[in-house]
Amino acid sequence: MLSNSFSLGKALAGERKKKNIPLEKISKTTNISLKSLKALENEEFHKIPGEFYLKNYIKSYLKAIDCDEKTFFKTHHKAFRSVQPAAKEKKVTYYSKLRYSRFKKKNVFFSGFVFFVLFVIVFFVLYLGKRHTPTLPTHLPAAALPLTPLTGADTFSIDYWPVRVHIEFLDNCWLRVQRGLQENQKKTIEQVYRKGDKLEIKGYALDFLIGNPSAVRFYLNSKEVTIFKNKPGAERIAITPQNLNQILKK
Repeated sequence: MLSNSFSLGKALAGERKKKNIPLEKISKTTNISLKSLKALENEEFHKIPGEFYLKNYIKSYLKAIDCDEKTFFKTHHKAFRSVQPAAKEKKVTYYSKLRYSRFKKKNVFFSGFVFFVLFVIVFFVLYLGKRHTPTLPTHLPAAALPLTPLTGADTFSIDYWPVRVHIEFLDNCWLRVQRGLQENQKKTIEQVYRKGDKLEIKGYALDFLIGNPSAVRFYLNSKEVTIFKNKPGAERIAITPQNLNQILKK
């Protein structure tokens, strides 16, 4: 430990340099700003708000450099007492804390008020939007739901497609599907699917050509279609809202 002839700031800096520990590392360990640590070593104690903070900064500093706290304060007791803030400074610090506390309370109140206003705005936007958005009855079967008049290959309502197909592949299978009715607007998917693959597709009109029908489990609007079972060759099935019920009954 350094002798009593050293001032408090120099004593701290001496201990740190002796152990070759940079200030940046102490700042990261103690969460004390680099500016405050430099103020300690440079004896700019007026930049540190009061005796409580000064003593705790020194304790944290000593712990970060693995220096015995009791021995340090005993050795540099006089130096520490000489730099303690005067009573007037303590009073200023107290009122500074009081002002900060009042500001913090006002800030919390203002944040709460802003949050409440935003909540009310979002609530009314969602509520009014829900009131003016038409919804289809979900308790009716697919065939009973109203259909949108066909004006193009991809015509659909906002939340309803008439034809919804889910396919599970039990074995390798070539499959081609065309989506749409008008020849110049049809979209085609053609691919060899592997065992375990799945295909989800929906639209107004779907035209399937299945190379190995026995290798697929075919679901139409969540109901399994069994007409492909034990079929030896390729099979084609075209599905539109007009023949939907007929296919589901097979």
